[in-house]
Amino acid sequence: MKTKYDVAVIGLGPAGTLTSLLLSDASVNVIGIDKEKDIYIIGGPKILDQLFESIEEFYLTRIYGNFECDKSIDFEKITQSMTINEKIENDETCHFEIWKR
Repeated sequence: MKTKYDVAVIGLGPAGTLTSLLLSDASVNVIGIDKEKDIYIIGGPKILDQLFESIEEFYLTRIYGNFECDKSIDFEKITQSMTINEKIENDETCHFEIWKR
């Protein structure tokens, strides 16, 4: 069974711990995440925008083709803050990229 959270607090130092406690006391479903551990988040443009400043390494799958999408990733923001570290060829349908700060 999956648990849904209203808020994720990244970092469990004094401020993060206090924030987590105050939110849970206010009946907010909160999860605290230790910053020292690797965190993997799967998502699209909205989650990327919300967490971009916390991301040190970013894995991107580039699927070839023209698609009528209503959302897209802000590549200008990525290229201004990160560099492509590795490109992994797959097949005629896609390749993978690893971006790092």
